[in-house]
Amino acid sequence: MPTIYNEGHGREAWDSSIDLSRTVGWFTTMCPLHVGDGSDLLDTLKRVKDTRRHLSSKSRSYFAESLLHPEGKDGDTFSIPLEILFNYLGQLQQLERDDSLFQHYGEAFNAETFEMAGDMGSKTPRFALFEISALIIKDKLQLSFTYNKHMQKEHRIKGWISECKQVLEHMSRFESFTPEPTLSDCPLLPITYDGLNSMVKRTFPKIGIDSWGQVEEVYPCSPVQEGILLSQLRDPEEYLFHVVFEVHPSEGKVDVSKLRKAWSVVVSRHPVLRSVFIDSNYKGGSFDQVVVKSLDDEVIEFQCPESDAMGTLEEIKLRDINAERSMKLPHQMTLCKTASGRVLFKIEMNHAIIDGGSVDLLLRDLALAYSDQLSAGTGPLFSDYVKYIREQSQEEAVAHWVKYLSGVRPCHLLLSSKKGGSHQLGERMISFERFPELQKFCEENSVTLANLTLCAWAIVLQNCTGSDDVCFGYPSAGRDSP
Repeated sequence: MPTIYNEGHGREAWDSSIDLSRTVGWFTTMCPLHVGDGSDLLDTLKRVKDTRRHLSSKSRSYFAESLLHPEGKDGDTFSIPLEILFNYLGQLQQLERDDSLFQHYGEAFNAETFEMAGDMGSKTPRFALFEISALIIKDKLQLSFTYNKHMQKEHRIKGWISECKQVLEHMSRFESFTPEPTLSDCPLLPITYDGLNSMVKRTFPKIGIDSWGQVEEVYPCSPVQEGILLSQLRDPEEYLFHVVFEVHPSEGKVDVSKLRKAWSVVVSRHPVLRSVFIDSNYKGGSFDQVVVKSLDDEVIEFQCPESDAMGTLEEIKLRDINAERSMKLPHQMTLCKTASGRVLFKIEMNHAIIDGGSVDLLLRDLALAYSDQLSAGTGPLFSDYVKYIREQSQEEAVAHWVKYLSGVRPCHLLLSSKKGGSHQLGERMISFERFPELQKFCEENSVTLANLTLCAWAIVLQNCTGSDDVCFGYPSAGRDSP
């Protein structure tokens, strides 16, 4: 099968600060389009789409290197004429409006000379043996096939062109099909077509997703998220936390329905609050997260006597609620209005979707949404962070820590000599009444309370292990990513 080269406009900006849409110039790129054999026409269409999406960010560099490097790119010389070159000219939207100053004049395609307006002249040296140009005018697709009139087996060439028309007519029926995702719709997933099909046909129905139209994006979990979710397989109660607040409006009484709506606005703004965790459908994966476009109002609202408020709020648990629904949401908002008019709300969260710093951000956005001041649109995407960490070199990271920890001996705490004890986490609460002194010390010495606490733990380890060279790990917020 001959290689088809795709001619692109080349105006994809390689830097977010650059906008080529208003620049006059020639940015055309050409790159080969290799598509594997599809099982049917629809499957082939999916593969073409994915291949073009994959090449969109690489076509410029490929074209430049192929022309400038004496041996071509990776030994693949860019020799003219090519076999087949396809150019989609698109639609000149400015000329399509009825109120436009300029309008199309004459025919875009001359049936006698086989010339396409705005493309290349008939006497211009051609780039390929066959050049196919596509142009949309007045909602109609017009194609031109340009080739040498002295080329052999012209009857087969005309047959090929006729078959192209038949295929396009057949593909018009796809418009009535239910949309299906392709690999380029999930760019962060290292998934195959079979895995993608399994995710859509088997996994999605289990979590209440009936069609791809409900999905905003799907991407892998971060390493920390995977660790949390694995821990929850052992103990579903782990890494679930909740906070309870009382609402004090600046004026008037609390509008519970408005507060409920404000929470829905916050959920719509932050994709991570619309995320549902699923098992991975590819080798080497553990968990992925599906962001749905919208959620039903899942807020629980009740009224009760003053004395029962906290107890009732404590009884409502995310785990119990998720047991009754197919879509296991990672959060739950509960509103309580007491007989005296007080309004409390409880937010229970899965720690896999937010960190400590996120709580303040959510409360800020909730207050802004309640007062109709929250900016419209989607907030920062957590998928951008996942993309960043997946682009980092694992080998370089391991090499860094191997070098950093070279010669360090681990600190082991001795266990109890008793045998047969259960292995489970324990906790002990202690009262500490000198916190103001610690704050003052930190301010006077320009250190954070976190660093002071780590220093205290290092001293404890030194005392327990008898070593002057202690080593321990600690969690980091990870918010220093660019």
